[in-house]
Amino acid sequence: MEYRTEDGIEFRLPVPHPLSYWVMPGRFLAGAYPGSPDISETRQRMVRLLESGVRRVINLMEENELDRYGRLMTPYGEILCEIARDRGSGIWQTRMPVRDLGVPSTHQMKVILDEIDWAVSHYVPVYVHCLGGVGRTGTVVGCYLVRHGLSGDMALKRIAELRRNTPHGDYPSPETEVQRDMVRSWRERENGAG
Repeated sequence: MEYRTEDGIEFRLPVPHPLSYWVMPGRFLAGAYPGSPDISETRQRMVRLLESGVRRVINLMEENELDRYGRLMTPYGEILCEIARDRGSGIWQTRMPVRDLGVPSTHQMKVILDEIDWAVSHYVPVYVHCLGGVGRTGTVVGCYLVRHGLSGDMALKRIAELRRNTPHGDYPSPETEVQRDMVRSWRERENGAG
């Protein structure tokens, strides 16, 4: 993905894996589950995640979530911590589970957005992910964009722009109508969340 500095200089910021994209370059990364069924591939992916600068991970997956083939997802947390420790880096991980194809409660969404805002404001690059990086992640990204000034419809268009260079960039994100409706209707004060 290409970005521009305030003075118009274009630059490209690498992503740790193809199913991820920068919402805010260098500060807020979003995408799919960063692990792999193969442990050595998981290790390589964790190295790339750390090399991208990520120091905070918000995992939207449920505990013991299965992939589309019915396999249990390989836990990556301990591997990520081990690699970070070996590199002298800190890494903070939080699971904030949301049911697949569903949406978080208004309160849970506010907590997730507050975590992202804290990380961004403290220059702690954050990675938010679900399994595929489309539904739950797109819902969080959309509500984040609305919180920061876009209308719901503009936030959905922005997500499409941000994801256009990913392998499934033509697939709608958020994934379900209920998820898109949450983005379109996100108003923290009206929802009692702000």
